[in-house]
Amino acid sequence: MEQVITTKRGNFGFVRVTIPMSVKDTMLNWCKQSGMSKAEFFRVSLMMGAIQLADQMKAKDSHEGYTKNG
Repeated sequence: MEQVITTKRGNFGFVRVTIPMSVKDTMLNWCKQSGMSKAEFFRVSLMMGAIQLADQMKAKDSHEGYTKNG
């Protein structure tokens, strides 16, 4: 069963991914330079990257956003 984290900002779920260490180190460096928290940086980068990839792969309608499924 999927664990749901409920906060004042909404409901959240976990996503766990494995990436090469060199990529992880680079992303953590970008995170430090951005001034964002690690969680915020990875959350935003995943969301931005996912929507860009879905657009390029034509996996979603051009007007579709994250609110389609709630």
